Amino acid sequence: MARRVDETRERLLLCAEREFSRGGYHGTALRTILAAAGLSKGGFYHHFRSKESLFVEVLRRLLQSGIEEPAGSGTTEERMREFFLAPLRRNPDYLALVFDGVKSSEEVAERVGALFRDHIGGLVELLEAGKQSGEVREHIDSLFWAFQIVSLLEGAFLCTVLTGGTSLSDYLPRMFEALWRNLRRLDI
Repeated sequence: MARRVDETRERLLLCAEREFSRGGYHGTALRTILAAAGLSKGGFYHHFRSKESLFVEVLRRLLQSGIEEPAGSGTTEERMREFFLAPLRRNPDYLALVFDGVKSSEEVAERVGALFRDHIGGLVELLEAGKQSGEVREHIDSLFWAFQIVSLLEGAFLCTVLTGGTSLSDYLPRMFEALWRNLRRLDI
């Protein structure tokens, strides 16, 4: 029974991510998500208390994809690259979802803010591990760099939206390489 509940929840989250990506938070009705997932309202409320809760969980999973996937394996550079690129590789529209969603309510804005603080915290841990392993310069301020990296991603997204015609995925690998050159120890 628990396996079926987990499968239903997973199907609901995947359908919600797809539908939110198509229509944004405001443009996606809960009934659309439920129809895509083949669930009733009662089935939905078994898993989530509101559309807002579902939306925040979709964003949490997207942001966590950069933290969880590289955990424990690879060099700091490989783990940082995955942290940097995984959420956008999983869903190229995730930053649009963030921007759309935080306008929906104070609750969503606060909960997404907490997700971003966790995301920055995961990046700080990764940078600190890199300093310990000798792959990252030991004198860098990890919190400053984590904040800078997340800000760079958000700013790059905003620029691609405003200028049009440029895909964020075109620039992200090059942006990562430029950041990594500044972070890595020069003698490795």
